Amino acid sequence: LAQLAEKEVQREARREQRELLNTQAIELKATNTALRAHMDALKDRLNMLQKAEATCPVCRQPIAPAEAMRLAGEFQSEGKSAADTYRANGERVNALSYQAEQLKSSMQKLEQELRAKSALQTYEARLTERMQRAEAAQVERESLDVQAAIVEKRLADADYERKAQARLAALRTELSAL
Repeated sequence: LAQLAEKEVQREARREQRELLNTQAIELKATNTALRAHMDALKDRLNMLQKAEATCPVCRQPIAPAEAMRLAGEFQSEGKSAADTYRANGERVNALSYQAEQLKSSMQKLEQELRAKSALQTYEARLTERMQRAEAAQVERESLDVQAAIVEKRLADADYERKAQARLAALRTELSAL
């Protein structure tokens, strides 16, 4: 039962770890959703800058080709950085999902092992009851052994029924007088 108690602790720890992994995965997915929207916005701005008559993505006014190239370079750099983060987050989500599944499998195995706990507790209770009855019987036997020893000593010493022995002696005397 002590091993099963330890397995319960392990199961709880794995459950908490799995919840943490799932929370991290959800947060990364939310971050990736925001990154996807940001990358789409950058792509739209980049498209605006690459047209023949480039316009400012903020104020929508025509801008000089040199400024358009500079902004396009910034948007491309920012987009590449966002895409790298997006891919890294995706890989991390996959790793977290794999770890969560491993923990789930481990928890299921522990659950199977813990199903035996109830039967073992019942068995332990029966054994405890039997031990208590055996101990009580042992105490009673010891008491009876002491009483039997006293009776045996009295019998051996002829120390019993003094009145009956006195009457018997009187009867024997009367019989021998006859």
